[in-house]
Amino acid sequence: MYARNSHILSGVHQVSLKLTAVLCRCPLNTPLKMMKEDTIEIVGFHAHIYFNPDNRDVAARVREGLSQFEVQLGRWHDKPIGPHPQAMYQVAFLPSQFTKVVPWLMLHREGLDILVHPETGDDLADHTKHSLWLGQKLELNVEVLRPRTTNASL
Repeated sequence: MYARNSHILSGVHQVSLKLTAVLCRCPLNTPLKMMKEDTIEIVGFHAHIYFNPDNRDVAARVREGLSQFEVQLGRWHDKPIGPHPQAMYQVAFLPSQFTKVVPWLMLHREGLDILVHPETGDDLADHTKHSLWLGQKLELNVEVLRPRTTNASL
């Protein structure tokens, strides 16, 4: 038996509980009572809106449209930063806003490429395994997301 609010996304169960999204890395036919053992809590989401000098005005229109939602609009980054291969701005929102923000982006992205990912505390997995793309999937510089190891012999 599955939870009433259960949805299947990319072969993974996503269950909303008290406005907190939870991912389960379980086979699709796993009963809900068995899913609790292997879950990751999603505390928020980020959408990265990519643009270039030729379509910055389009990105500004999309940004203006996003202001109707309960989101935090990040700074404009006119150059690549962190794992992001081109100019972008970030939009942060809570799991309770996902069903409003992401469908709106699907319909109003005006041809821009957008990365949407959860915040689980694992930046590498969030930007890769747990992400979704609207438009073209860009090649991220994931090396900056890998945990740094220290040399114990120093």
